[in-house]
Amino acid sequence: MSLSKLRKFWTIASTYSSQEERAAHHVEKLGFQFYLPRYDSGEFSERRSLLFPGYLMIRISEGWESIIRTPGVQRLFMSDEFPKRIRDEDVDSIRLREDDRGLVRLRPRVEVGDHVRAEKGSYSGVEGIVQGMMARDRCQVLLRMLGREVTVELDERVLVAT
Repeated sequence: MSLSKLRKFWTIASTYSSQEERAAHHVEKLGFQFYLPRYDSGEFSERRSLLFPGYLMIRISEGWESIIRTPGVQRLFMSDEFPKRIRDEDVDSIRLREDDRGLVRLRPRVEVGDHVRAEKGSYSGVEGIVQGMMARDRCQVLLRMLGREVTVELDERVLVAT
């Protein structure tokens, strides 16, 4: 099956040392979408560091072969004769952890034992205690409502520490 008959998908390219930005620039000029996630690595001042130094995520389609000769790109991760697929959900899960500055949060907003309040959704305004962390930024929260305690599963992003 040729790649031209397949939908666009994400793959990973390794870059030459400190050439991630250069590779991203040239990949974009070729018409491909890229993702180069960053996080704030500064303790006292904001410092943007690459989440995956030496790597670039690229959404590829027909004509992907041109990426191999792109300045800054060392190689594509391959599976047989085609670039290895990265699931959209995996890229989306990183993007969902970005804050309003576009930087990936490495630590969860809340942790087990934190007192929290739901800010959005059907439990908006209800307070509780985080009981456990789950996959995909979900938390088990013990809520106090209607005179009793109920454990519910909530998205971490709707919770604020109280």
